[in-house]
Amino acid sequence: MTSLYIRNIAANLIGNLIIVLLNMVTPLEFLKGWLSFLSGGGWVVIPIFIITACIIITTLQYLIQRPISRYLTCLEHAEKIQKSFELKAGRRLLNLPALLGLANLCLWLFLDIIFTPVMYALLNMTLISLFYNFFRILMIGLIASFISFFLIDDFVRGKMVPILFPEGQLAATSGRWRISILRRIRVLFGVGTHAPMVLLCVTVAFAIWELDEAVVTTAQFSRDIITFSGSVFIIFIIMSLSLNFLVAKSILRPIDDMIGIARNVRKGHFDQKVRVVSNDELGVMGAGMNAMTDGLIERDRLRRGLY
Repeated sequence: MTSLYIRNIAANLIGNLIIVLLNMVTPLEFLKGWLSFLSGGGWVVIPIFIITACIIITTLQYLIQRPISRYLTCLEHAEKIQKSFELKAGRRLLNLPALLGLANLCLWLFLDIIFTPVMYALLNMTLISLFYNFFRILMIGLIASFISFFLIDDFVRGKMVPILFPEGQLAATSGRWRISILRRIRVLFGVGTHAPMVLLCVTVAFAIWELDEAVVTTAQFSRDIITFSGSVFIIFIIMSLSLNFLVAKSILRPIDDMIGIARNVRKGHFDQKVRVVSNDELGVMGAGMNAMTDGLIERDRLRRGLY
């Protein structure tokens, strides 16, 4: 369970790191005052804010994962487990990536609503900086929730589903959220294209809004926009490729497994099973192949008995 906490906290730290890096190259004049505030000792606000957010999200994660932790503890001590509790733990595990993603998003939205007005009052922020700060903290939540979903989903598939579902009957679990392959691809597409486009367009809009109050040459403004656009491109390319690797692994590995099983069945070997670790289309296909091999084994047994 420790790995789940590490992955979720890492997702939030990555979200903060991305926004901090983008803030350093954002073409907005009021950020210079913010950088001066940080260099003058105000930098302690950032780690306090991030640590507070991590403590809150870890507490929420503990509450969300509690049925799974209790179930694993019962398994470790060989205690008797009620069927209803086993169903609850299995359902919570299958929904865990989406639940933690939503928890991250809701947490940062809550902190945004609380933190931004406080900073506006303490630092005498302008109206532009108020809206900008609200937007960037919201983007931290969106990025962190996306990354958390894929990191947690990868760990759940590889390490925890085989423990709670040794027979692979994921589809039989009631109350599960079925996230199809198409939806996962759409989420990945949104992370790689929609998020940087929104960041770029909104930031340029703020920069144009600020031009009414600041004197900036056309050449300097153009250089700042190009620098910011290139930074957004590089950061989100790296992030998208990393998430694409996780999604590709979650799709290709079950397909390779089923291809290997199909080859063995063609040779007359029916004793191997597909490793079902998801409740999407591939999980349904894997469960169907396992049922097919069970039927072939039974038919072969009847044929041998008849002879």
